[in-house]
Amino acid sequence: MIGTLYEFDSVNPYKNIAMESFLLHQCHEGVQMILWQNQDCVVFGRNQNITAEADEQKMNDMHILPVRRFSGGGAVFHDLGNLNYTFLCAAENQNIELWKQIVLDALCKAGIQAAYSGRNDIVINDKKISGTAWLEDGDRFMYHGTLMISADCQRMAEVLTPCAEKFEGKEIRSVSSRVCNMCDLQPDISVDRMKTYLKDSFSSQYQPIVIEKDPDNAEIERRAAELADRTWIYGESGACTHIVRKRMNQETAEIRIHADGGIIQSAEVSTDGMDGRTKEMIETELSGIPDSPAEIDLILEKIKVHELY
Repeated sequence: MIGTLYEFDSVNPYKNIAMESFLLHQCHEGVQMILWQNQDCVVFGRNQNITAEADEQKMNDMHILPVRRFSGGGAVFHDLGNLNYTFLCAAENQNIELWKQIVLDALCKAGIQAAYSGRNDIVINDKKISGTAWLEDGDRFMYHGTLMISADCQRMAEVLTPCAEKFEGKEIRSVSSRVCNMCDLQPDISVDRMKTYLKDSFSSQYQPIVIEKDPDNAEIERRAAELADRTWIYGESGACTHIVRKRMNQETAEIRIHADGGIIQSAEVSTDGMDGRTKEMIETELSGIPDSPAEIDLILEKIKVHELY
C-alpha cells in the first residue's frame, strides 16, 4: 500500500489542524502520515467543556492559545517540545494496531521501551508520554497523537485543570506528576531525531513512499479561520452546554449549564424533590458568572448544595 509523508513547516495550531482536516478529506489512496508541531497552545477535544479543563486566565496571561480540534479525546498541552503525528486513510484501510506499532518501533529506535495503556495513552513506567485520539468522518479515518520530547511541564501544569473524577482511584493526582518527557530518559533525543525514527518506521510498513509539501489553498485558509473563531472554540453557536450534578438532602440535582464565551447565560435545574424556591435561587445565582467549577461551587455552597461523591 502506498504511504505518503507530510512534514508541516507551520507551527500555527489553527492552520495545522485545518491542513490535517483538509488532507483527511482528500485522502483517496493508501495511508498518509503527517509530522507537525504547534506553538504554545492547549488543544481541546471536540466535546470538552474548556472552562472545566484549563485555566483560561492563565492561558491568556501566558500567551497560550485555546484550540478545539475536530476529534474527541482530552485536552493536550502543545509546545515546540512536542511532536505530533497523524495517520489518515479511507475508513476501510484503517489499521490502528499497525499505526501503534509504528510509533512503538520508532520509540524503540530512540532507546525507549514504552507501552500503550488504556484506550489513549502511551506510557513509560506508568508515566504518560503520549495521548491519542481518532475520528471517523464518513468514509475517512484519522488517528493522531502527540509525543512529549522536551515539553515545558511547568507551563502545562499551570494551565491544565482536569476535574477530580479523572483521578478517582489513582494515587497520582497532579498533571505534572503523571507525565514525563522522553528527554528525561534519553538526554540525546530531539524532535528532529524522533521525526527520523517515525519516518523510518512508517517507510518500513508502507511502500512506495511519496513525500509531499504543506497543502495550500483557500479551503485551508477558511478552515483555519473557523478554528480560530471564538464561536468554534467555545462550542457550536457560541454555546458550551454541560451538566453538573450536585447533592442536597440526600437528593441529586442535575444542573444544565448554558454558557457563551466562558460566561453562564442560563442554568436549568432538574430534580424530583427540590422545592421551587431553591431551584429558582440556583438558576438565578448561576446566571452571569464565569463558567468554571470553582465559581459554580462558590455559588452552590452558599445555598447549601454539596458535591455528589
